[in-house]
Amino acid sequence: MLDVQPFRGIRYTAAAGEPASVIAPPYDVIGEEERRRFLAANPYNIVAVDIAAGGYDEAASRWSRWLEEGIVARDHRPAFYAYQQIYPAPSGGARTRWA
Repeated sequence: MLDVQPFRGIRYTAAAGEPASVIAPPYDVIGEEERRRFLAANPYNIVAVDIAAGGYDEAASRWSRWLEEGIVARDHRPAFYAYQQIYPAPSGGARTRWA
């Protein structure tokens, strides 16, 4: 039987800057030039972890440092997190996915 439990998510804080400046498309569709552009706009952009130049060790170290510095923080209470994705449909128009 499925057992769904709330968890304490980790989210960006106000210390990271504007929310729009820390998000990016999925890592597998971002080229090096685009990665540099995101990081120039905000060094806390998620690509600094998703596509860390030094690989997994660098990404883990950076994420830990962001937690320590308060750039990201764990929520105080467990919760369920819903999200919405709007994307172009192959046949045209847009589709919306909720999870």
